[in-house]
Amino acid sequence: MKRIFDSILVAVAFVAISIVAVSCGAGTDGGKAKKEVVPVLDFDEALANVEDVKLSEFATSVRYIPLETNQESLVGGHNIGDFRVKDGVGFFFRATFQEKIGVRFFSPDGEFIRPIGVKGRAKGEFLFNTVVIPSFDRDEIAIGGPNGLAVYTLENEYVKNVSYDTLSKYNPFVVGYSYIGDGKYDAVAGLRMNVKDGEENLVVPVFGEDGSVERVFPVMEEGTHQYKFANGPEAGVVMKNVNIGVRSDFGGNSYYLRAGTEHEDTLYMFGKDYRLVPFMVFDYGVYKAAREQGLYPNYLQISNSMIAQINDTYLFPITVPAIDFPDFEKFSETLSKSTVLYNPQKYQVRTLSQDKRTGITGFVNDLDGGIPFYPDVIEGNKMYQVIDAISFIDLAALSNSPKMKAVAKKLGEESNPVVIEVTLKD
Repeated sequence: MKRIFDSILVAVAFVAISIVAVSCGAGTDGGKAKKEVVPVLDFDEALANVEDVKLSEFATSVRYIPLETNQESLVGGHNIGDFRVKDGVGFFFRATFQEKIGVRFFSPDGEFIRPIGVKGRAKGEFLFNTVVIPSFDRDEIAIGGPNGLAVYTLENEYVKNVSYDTLSKYNPFVVGYSYIGDGKYDAVAGLRMNVKDGEENLVVPVFGEDGSVERVFPVMEEGTHQYKFANGPEAGVVMKNVNIGVRSDFGGNSYYLRAGTEHEDTLYMFGKDYRLVPFMVFDYGVYKAAREQGLYPNYLQISNSMIAQINDTYLFPITVPAIDFPDFEKFSETLSKSTVLYNPQKYQVRTLSQDKRTGITGFVNDLDGGIPFYPDVIEGNKMYQVIDAISFIDLAALSNSPKMKAVAKKLGEESNPVVIEVTLKD
């Protein structure tokens, strides 16, 4: 199982970065572009293959963890889905913008441990409570937002600030922070730096252990590159109008960007020194027809929520606005919002089905008869989903899981959410 540590979604809109071309770090030979082998995900095929994918294909067990409820530990609203996990240590739930407490810290068994962080403008405080980043090699957690991070120990002791003050002259726009080990952080930022003919470049500042900027890596450089598609035609590509969106971390050391050409059809990963390397191409097929014809403003999109990975299978949450394709009878509620599973090793593409009883799209829980499962977080050898207490009580009544029903009997309307923990196969 490859580790996914954080999915940091600071930006709610894409950042358009205009460049001449994207360097993939492949180099050239005598002016000739080096070809890269890039797998292609075919959405025509995937959305025609809706399956009841069983949870037992990937996992061995399910556990239901009710979070302790008291005056200090209350978790609610949209933030219940915005939580982080530190493997073997516990869960971290971000507080609302209105509250002073930054993070609520629970044990792996749901016991409330303590609040962490203070909202404010003073040293050791954070201004925007939009990012929560537990470290994977230290007992620390960073809390903050576009203006910077405040780092604390899990005992709620202030450690340092990570700030963009030293880069203020470049007018940065932060897309996402990430912890990279040894007390260091990085961030994807759009900076007006090395401007040529009105173009903007994307950079990654790396912050040293003291929180100051240690080095700034330019992400994109000029160059022409050709890609040999593993499951499609050969084509030469010059990247323009690259859109930077979702950033997900796989394995704690490889960082991927959802980006692309004018059709947003390429997923990149960060290579050496943060150079973009093409990782996967999306073939939208008939689902991009409306956009290409200029008929409708929307089209099939990879969701901003989370791109995940279970062993060799990638999970792409998608949105297919039915209004874009009024003539397609197959656009039912089932397909309007779903998840495509893609295994490039087997070239296996399929789409998760929707459960008719609950209306939930996810993996069929054949392990204990519970409701369909879909991960909010994947960490170590486990996957996690969070459900508010009222919904959990209602869904437990529809399930065939004795364990789920037993937990539901102990909940009330004011109870904290329940964490569903799924253990993956080795």
